[in-house]
Amino acid sequence: MIRVIAGKFKGKKLLVPKSAKPITDRIKTSIFDLIKEYVEGVNVLDLFAGSGNFAIEALSRGAKKAVIVENDPEALGCIRTNLDKCNLKLQADVIKADALNYLKIPKATFDIIMLDPPFPIPVENKIRLLRLALNHLNNNGLLIFRYPAHENIKIKDSEGIIIYTKKYGISQVAFVTKATKA
Repeated sequence: MIRVIAGKFKGKKLLVPKSAKPITDRIKTSIFDLIKEYVEGVNVLDLFAGSGNFAIEALSRGAKKAVIVENDPEALGCIRTNLDKCNLKLQADVIKADALNYLKIPKATFDIIMLDPPFPIPVENKIRLLRLALNHLNNNGLLIFRYPAHENIKIKDSEGIIIYTKKYGISQVAFVTKATKA
């Protein structure tokens, strides 16, 4: 069981689907400690959402709206239950879709994107997802990307800039911004 760490719904326990390996409270706390000044009033995209943990935490801390993308039926049920528990159904759109297919079609842009693909996905596919996700990021937005610490993730400077990385056990989290056009 995971919980909301801070904000309006602090302490609420969230359901987790059996298939999901959610970010731990330790990692989530660290991420939100780094971005806490940036969350208020933003639009969030949570890809490979699992339980909706990241989006719900952001909404609890003052984000305006969240789009939650998940393909697994059990996970979608958990996400909807978790949104109900926190009375957040009106602030979140739950999309049943494969994240890659969702990213291929131009849609709205977001201030914060959480990209947390399952670890078994090949590195090349993760890099492709990262590149596509950057197309959905606002110019001053932040993409948070979690991947296995042993993987070497690189993107072209013309696509995005990794501004900070931190290792957490077997995970690494990269904070990525859009490249500025010269």
